[in-house]
Amino acid sequence: MDTQMERTQVYLPKALKKELNQIAEYEGSNLSALLRDAGQKLVKEKLKKHRNRDKEFTRLLNDIAGIWAGRDPKEFEENRRSMDRKFPGWND
Repeated sequence: MDTQMERTQVYLPKALKKELNQIAEYEGSNLSALLRDAGQKLVKEKLKKHRNRDKEFTRLLNDIAGIWAGRDPKEFEENRRSMDRKFPGWND
């Protein structure tokens, strides 16, 4: 973990700040430490979610790999042009 700290100003609703301070007090901590801990948990959760999404996307790509194998490339081009007409700008 990076031990260098950077001061950051965050605006919180008064009620939320009061509740966060209460939690920090119950835990024998302070608001800064509580927010750092929450931030680290959020980062881990979001990174895991994105990694899972990326794995699923890769799995789907692998499932469709070779779908046009052995087919006429002209058929692919005709289908692509058809999509261009139905959904202008879809491949920009």
